[in-house]
Amino acid sequence: MKKKNTILKNLIKTYNNIELELQESRLYVLIRNDLSKSQKIVQTAHAVADLILYGNKKDWNNGIIICQKVRNEKELLEYKDKLIDMKLDWVSFNEEDMSNQTTAIAFISKKEKLFPELPLT
Repeated sequence: MKKKNTILKNLIKTYNNIELELQESRLYVLIRNDLSKSQKIVQTAHAVADLILYGNKKDWNNGIIICQKVRNEKELLEYKDKLIDMKLDWVSFNEEDMSNQTTAIAFISKKEKLFPELPLT
């Protein structure tokens, strides 16, 4: 019985991995909600540009983009730590005109709802 359970668990794990591979990659941007509307647009663009220039973007073909908001820089840095723990490649953008504060983070994932607790912006 134990062997059957192990085989079943391995089959489920394999199925989930195949399903994930078939999903389209999504470009996520986490942006601070304490910025003005125009700052949010510019900082999002900077983060995406940095991801395209310096990040691992091989899995994304200009498809789905998901922008989600965090309250402030402190919360943004907490999500950066989560991305590190998840071993995802990411880039952050630090704005010179704002004392090099981190304003946005961009990354690519195939997971549909990576941070469902964060609202869209």
